[in-house]
Amino acid sequence: TATSAIVFTNTRSQCELWFQSLIAANPHWFEFTAIHHGSLSREQREAVDEGDRIAAGRTPVVTTLLFLTVFVLAMGRSGTMVGDVTFMEFLAPGLVMMAITQNAFANTSSSLIIGKVQGNIVDVLMPPLGPGELVIAWAAGGVTRGLVVGAVTAIAMWVVVPFQMPHPMFAVFYAIAGSLMLALLGVL
Repeated sequence: TATSAIVFTNTRSQCELWFQSLIAANPHWFEFTAIHHGSLSREQREAVDEGDRIAAGRTPVVTTLLFLTVFVLAMGRSGTMVGDVTFMEFLAPGLVMMAITQNAFANTSSSLIIGKVQGNIVDVLMPPLGPGELVIAWAAGGVTRGLVVGAVTAIAMWVVVPFQMPHPMFAVFYAIAGSLMLALLGVL
C-alpha cells in the first residue's frame, strides 16, 4: 500500500479544492498533507512553510534520540561501563557530533540539489558573487545549521543522559571543524 501520493493540478482553484476535499475526508490528514502551486493563497503558503519549519527543527533531535535508544537496547544497557563512564554517557557526545555533521552536509548538498531540480539555481548564480563567495556562503549556512542542531540536540540529549564535557573548548573546536568539513564536502 502507498504511504504518500503526489497530485498535480493545473490551477490554483483545483489545487485548493483537492486540499479541502482531502481534509474534509479526514481532518487528521491536515498535518501530513501539503499542497503547492505557484499561486497559492498567502495564508496557505505560510501555513505549509510553518509546518516545514517546525518539522525541520524537531526531526534531527528525534532521530538522534532514537539512535540513542536503538544503540542502548542493541549494544549495552545503561549499566554497561566504557572506561569510567556508562555506555550512554559514552555514546551521547558522539551522537550529538553525528547530528552536527549530518545537518551541515545536508544543508549544503540539499540546497544545491533542490535549487537545480526546482530550477531556481539561477537565482544563486545571477548576483555578482564569485565562486569563492558562494562557497563561503554555503559553508557558513551549513556550519550554522550544524551548530544550531547540535546545540538543540545536546540539550535534549542532556535531559535524557546527563553527560559530562571535561574539555568544552575542544568540543566546540571539533564541532566547528567537523561541520565546516562536511559543509564543504556537501558543496562538492
